Amino acid sequence: RRVHGEFKKTDMLTGIVQSWLSGGRLSWKYTAALVQAFEVLGFSIRAGFLFDQPMCSPLKLLELVRSISKVERFSEIKLLTVGEASLVIHGRVMQRFLELLIERNLVCVTFIAIDDSESLPKICSSSERAALDLKLLELCRFLLQSLSSCELHCVVPDVLIRDVNLTSVIGLLLEYPAVYCFIEPPSAGPPSRNCLSFVPLHLHQLSVSITSSSTSLPVMQFSVPAALDTAIDPFLRQLRDRLQSRVPEYPIEQATSCVCLPQVSV
Repeated sequence: RRVHGEFKKTDMLTGIVQSWLSGGRLSWKYTAALVQAFEVLGFSIRAGFLFDQPMCSPLKLLELVRSISKVERFSEIKLLTVGEASLVIHGRVMQRFLELLIERNLVCVTFIAIDDSESLPKICSSSERAALDLKLLELCRFLLQSLSSCELHCVVPDVLIRDVNLTSVIGLLLEYPAVYCFIEPPSAGPPSRNCLSFVPLHLHQLSVSITSSSTSLPVMQFSVPAALDTAIDPFLRQLRDRLQSRVPEYPIEQATSCVCLPQVSV
């Protein structure tokens, strides 16, 4: 989730990391929750998406990864840098997901075309997806090869994302079942209204229910235009099944709310 725009509410994991980055200490009473979320999603900590946030610089996040990876249960935690974004990931889980994407040619995710006009968002057509799929699959293959190394920090070359909207790349890597993409490049200049503005959105949140402590750990949140929710439903069910298979001992819960925002950052 971007840390600006309308999505200012942080989940527990992001709050923990932001506290650490601000100079606090990472309280290990959260160890179980952190491990659980990493095993479910593989990349649940999403602090520091934008490098223009001083406390979330790549070097600071790498320092966090080094600190976490010293603990045996976190030994596979890595930092992934993609353009202006940075993700703290679980290498092994991310590798399994990339293998799935490549094996299925990205058919486990759908793309929602948006633009700067007032037209309604729609599912990308086959022809619109063709070029995008080729570029994203090339990126997936690069990441799969890179993550198999022992390097703590993986940096995606600019050439692999030069002609791809960063929103699509990050949505894909965060395992969202529906990803926004610009078929035409967005207009230059400061963010303006796009075709998601004032459109009813269904906000889906998936959580891990930790029954032993009677707590629910939010691990993923994404939006889908309400009018397209039925078309997205099969992809959402596949996602829940994937997450549940990773942690069969903990139920995956889903909550949905409806929002309508004057400006949606993508």
